[in-house]
Amino acid sequence: RETTGETDEFGFPVRYNWAAEYRGAAHVVYGHTPVPDPEWLNRTVNIDTGCVFGGRLTALRYPEKEFVSVPAKEVYCEYAKPMYRDATDTEQTAQQQHDDLLDLQDVTGKRIVSTRLQTNITIREENATAALEVMSRFAANPKWLIYLPPTMSPPETTTEPGLLEHPAEAFAYFRTQGIP
Repeated sequence: RETTGETDEFGFPVRYNWAAEYRGAAHVVYGHTPVPDPEWLNRTVNIDTGCVFGGRLTALRYPEKEFVSVPAKEVYCEYAKPMYRDATDTEQTAQQQHDDLLDLQDVTGKRIVSTRLQTNITIREENATAALEVMSRFAANPKWLIYLPPTMSPPETTTEPGLLEHPAEAFAYFRTQGIP
């Protein structure tokens, strides 16, 4: 289903925002609906920057993920609705707008994730559930993290004045266990 069945104030069909729910591993590059600037959202990007309407012809250089564009030679057809944002507009990108919405399906159940630091990290369902509870109560937005590091028991109480814990005690414990 591509449209909602409704029309906007300009008479165009309102398109379903499938990219907001896309969770595939593949990158999807698409067009047909002009946008002011290409923006990544969940590994999808619309590169139709309205060349026929006097905008730009845009391409994606891959694997670099760089956009290359040239201005349209002329306006071949007038567009019925405004496409370009005000230059002073400081709206968030589509990805930024969706980054503060946590989809529970993204973080529950057994997951195998890859990061730039390590590939194929298996997260068991029970660990994901416990981590989500801890992170939702006491920590930063999980989407800001590369991965949630494994937890460890707190170190012995420090002798440093004014502190409850200090990394020195944790490192000392690891040294006693033969970990340099």
